[in-house]
Amino acid sequence: MAICGFVTQMLAREPADERNIAEMTTPERRRVGRVTVLARVRTVFGLLSAMRMRDLKSAIRLINVRYGRGLPFVRFLRFLGWALNAVWSEIPDSQPWVTTDEKIFNTPYWLTAANPLKNHPWASDPRSRLPERAHTVVVGAGFGGAAVAYHWSKQATEPLVVLEGKEAASGSAGRNGGILVMAGGHLHGYYVYERVIRYLLGNQAQMPNHDRRELAERFADAYVRATHSSHEMIKETIVGEGIECDYARRGWVFFTDSIDAHTLEASLALARRLGHDDWVRRTPVQVHERSGVDVSTDGAESLGGATWHPAKWVWGILSVAVRSSNVRLFTHTSVEKIERDGDSYAIRTNRGTIRSRFLVNATESHTPVVFRDFLAPFPDLITPYKEQGMHAEGGPDSMRPGVGVSGPLGFYTRVADGGMLFGSDNTAVAPHEAGKNEPSRFITRYSCVSILKNWKPSHMRVTHEWTGTTSTTPDKFPVIGPMDDNGLYIIGGFAGAGSAVSFNAGQTIVRRILGIADATNNHPEEYFSPMRFTDPQRYGRRPNQAPAEAAE
Repeated sequence: MAICGFVTQMLAREPADERNIAEMTTPERRRVGRVTVLARVRTVFGLLSAMRMRDLKSAIRLINVRYGRGLPFVRFLRFLGWALNAVWSEIPDSQPWVTTDEKIFNTPYWLTAANPLKNHPWASDPRSRLPERAHTVVVGAGFGGAAVAYHWSKQATEPLVVLEGKEAASGSAGRNGGILVMAGGHLHGYYVYERVIRYLLGNQAQMPNHDRRELAERFADAYVRATHSSHEMIKETIVGEGIECDYARRGWVFFTDSIDAHTLEASLALARRLGHDDWVRRTPVQVHERSGVDVSTDGAESLGGATWHPAKWVWGILSVAVRSSNVRLFTHTSVEKIERDGDSYAIRTNRGTIRSRFLVNATESHTPVVFRDFLAPFPDLITPYKEQGMHAEGGPDSMRPGVGVSGPLGFYTRVADGGMLFGSDNTAVAPHEAGKNEPSRFITRYSCVSILKNWKPSHMRVTHEWTGTTSTTPDKFPVIGPMDDNGLYIIGGFAGAGSAVSFNAGQTIVRRILGIADATNNHPEEYFSPMRFTDPQRYGRRPNQAPAEAAE
């Protein structure tokens, strides 16, 4: 009994003094509670015993992103120092503030809401049957598939069928951060610019540096303009259709640190060159006023960024679509094989075969599996990436509702129910692992630490943790256009920014299938077409410029 009492006393934590939170200095806030040595040992062994291969992959990705400069050995030592500090000091010190129950729900927070299309159409009509033919079939009922269905219901009379293997919005549309972005990633147009540069360095090394930069700028400009146009269309649709999806357009704030400050400066310089006035500098005081984050370096803000309930948006526009007589949705209908059938496509499912003249791939990260027989011209077109999200009750009071916030290692939002949603990680996974829900407790714990480090300490109780998969292309730029010369189209490769990009991309796909002239042309083929990967001479050439001219 004496030994048990001694161990209990040694493992006990000194509770945090909530009365003095406001008076804490920065060093005091970094150490928010006293934890004994044995408690730290217990935490270390608990984290290590729960480690999986996916955690190792996430660690390697962190080394490359945060410590990508210098010799490999030096980079590894820097990472090792960070990891030891995290598991021995920062995570144990966060325990007085953070409650993580032994059983945390793995259901994505957004998917806990009532789904009006659950088990559609079987819930209301168990005798429904998949039709034998349709003019167009869409595979996937997420951001992209729902967008195609919505615009089809407004502009077409021919029959369209949407096939979804699980529930509508059950993929990345129901597992993301709830930030409706105005451009790619957390660095606005620079996210696109930097990755196009990398692609060109690896695939067109002979291209002069000036031409490479100029081409990357044109890609970034096309992407930002398309995304802004899509966001404006989304706002108008929410109002016009009366869609309730907790939409709040209050900006998206990005804070940084000394490691990533140079990238932020480069993104602001690019925005100035291209005239993208949505991306503006924020001083440390302004960052704190807008987000509650305490920083010592300048940040930035995307003025038009918004937050919303992404699953409710997808359910909303799909509900509008299926009310029309020519759009039908079939959930829990898994596509098993797709084959060319003359001028049409035969789509074999667990509920029968349907044939269509046109076919739209809106499966995002599932493309390498579902459409594997059509990827020969571009075998690396789509790569799945795993991301993790968490929801917690409580959290910092200074985190303002409706304002998206991102930092070097994660994103954060205050959601409509008063809780907090946050997330991190972006690690490539094998195609067969796309869609798996396998959250990492280490990522959850360290993401909580990042909140305590950047905001004033406050109690939080983690209720949900989950993973989802996004998809990226070789140049991290979306693919919106034909995959062949017969009638197969793709809408995807959104790299985590599909919330905004997808909506007017769906309209572009619909207009091209129907042969409707598109005066706005938000998605020029020289940038968005997947065919840009089939011939290096075609990549990003100017409109009306022949391949031979582009190669000169």
